[in-house]
Amino acid sequence: MNNENDLIKNIDNIHTTELGNIRIKRNLNLHIENVLNYCKIGLSS
Repeated sequence: MNNENDLIKNIDNIHTTELGNIRIKRNLNLHIENVLNYCKIGLSS
């Protein structure tokens, strides 16, 4: 089983709550509004 390929195949199923969004922004030190799309784009490239 290749976990990376599984993640890429299911990229549209990734989601988070508003609090999760805040944690992701803080932990990654991001200053953008939509961190989930930022992460999805980074994974799919």
